[in-house]
Amino acid sequence: MSSPDGNRNRGAIRLIARRAGRGLICVIGFLGAGAAAHAQSPRDRLTQMVAQFQTEPTPDAACEIILLAKEIQPAPAIPAVADRHMQRGIAAFKDATAPADYMDAAKEFELATLAAPWYGDAYYNRGVALDKARQPAIALGVLKFAQLILPESREVQSLIDQVQWRVEKQQREDADFNHSLLLNFTRRCR
Repeated sequence: MSSPDGNRNRGAIRLIARRAGRGLICVIGFLGAGAAAHAQSPRDRLTQMVAQFQTEPTPDAACEIILLAKEIQPAPAIPAVADRHMQRGIAAFKDATAPADYMDAAKEFELATLAAPWYGDAYYNRGVALDKARQPAIALGVLKFAQLILPESREVQSLIDQVQWRVEKQQREDADFNHSLLLNFTRRCR
């Protein structure tokens, strides 16, 4: 597992929220394309699906591509453009000093996943960068994609567990803050 800061125990995930109607359209679109896809080889279908994904990326499309890529033997190669964005993301991560800098790194890793949606290390690194950018909920979703690609990785699971704890902590703090606001409001209104 290629971690941008060399620490294999960092990361973050949160499933990306889907828009109900848009997810349905995506599924129907892929089902409609399925009839034509039966005549194609899995690699040809992958190429076609990636091209469509790059114009309209959705979580459902990413999942379909990942599952198809897992069936192809030998595994699809990582395109040079994806590797280039991965290296740029690692450089940005290493130079990062503030949350906005980590977001720049996360964007590069995202571009790597757009070029190669089956690139597990890119999802992992994006999750790490998002967690460092104080976006644990989003990071958690991204790490779920890394887990789908690398289901046996203890490193990915460890990072998911750590980020899940941060998400839950943030939710508790938000609830405590909202409760405090409500108490102060009701005291003033007496």
